[in-house]
Amino acid sequence: MVEKSKKTQGLSLATAASLYRYASLLIPVAVIFLGVCFLIIPSVFRLILTSQNITQKENEVVTVDRSHIDLQNLQAEYERYQVKAVELGKKLPQRLKTNLIIETLREITEKSKLKFSSLEPLPIKKYVYEPTKSVFVELPVKVKLNCGFYDFVDFLKQIETASQMMKIGDFVIRSNPSSDWDHDIELTISAFSKGDSDE
Repeated sequence: MVEKSKKTQGLSLATAASLYRYASLLIPVAVIFLGVCFLIIPSVFRLILTSQNITQKENEVVTVDRSHIDLQNLQAEYERYQVKAVELGKKLPQRLKTNLIIETLREITEKSKLKFSSLEPLPIKKYVYEPTKSVFVELPVKVKLNCGFYDFVDFLKQIETASQMMKIGDFVIRSNPSSDWDHDIELTISAFSKGDSDE
């Protein structure tokens, strides 16, 4: 039994000696481990969070910049539309007469080779622009004419550049059995004018 205790003591002395030998290594390893756990890892997490916050703020700044540019583009487009509205408003005469469109058509046809079959005034349409209470009147005329394709294209160009604002709608082109080159064309041409709110 005494031998056993001597062996146990010898073992524990050997273990203690080897531990003492490695103790000089264990303390720095423990300090490094604790430093990594309590200093470096939290710093890395703070750095990651800071980086994410910076990225988020950069994205917000880019979004604000884009919104600002979009707003400037919308303002420029709004100003262009205002200029266009003024230009179109200048093309709107102040009188409400169906013969106004017929006079304009007569001026256009004097310069072309068109043959009108008929001119039929259609019911007048009124439009009210609520924000300004402005009244606009559409004076439509159903037109039937007989002409060649190139003459018709020339007629459309003259309507487009007329001094009065006009629009074309609902047109049908049919072949004319009595002519190889001419077509029977039926269309609605509308002229626009400013009306009075009491009309």
